[in-house]
Amino acid sequence: MLVTAPEELRVKRVMEDNKVSQGVAREMVERDADTKTRFVRRYYGENWGDEGSYDLVVDTSDLSEDDAAQRIIGAAQSWFRSSDGPRAAELEVDRVLLETIDARFGRTPADQS
Repeated sequence: MLVTAPEELRVKRVMEDNKVSQGVAREMVERDADTKTRFVRRYYGENWGDEGSYDLVVDTSDLSEDDAAQRIIGAAQSWFRSSDGPRAAELEVDRVLLETIDARFGRTPADQS
């Protein structure tokens, strides 16, 4: 899933959410994009911004956070209900993603039991 919006809107949102100047917000947006680009290229060999690489793309330009969340939930529910969707027992955990999340939140494997 890719959640996206035009760069200028992302900068504006970062300014508002973090109470920073436009210049600082732009740097934050660019740094975030660079981090995602390097991570996805390194571990998956893909371009993270390529919408064709995703099963779902949500453009939040004209959506509230709640509306975006509802679209994502609705799409996931549809997908899991369809005969093409996976069953929970069939899903594999993406180890790279799990390790990244664990590192970000300071969790260890023992924390997950």
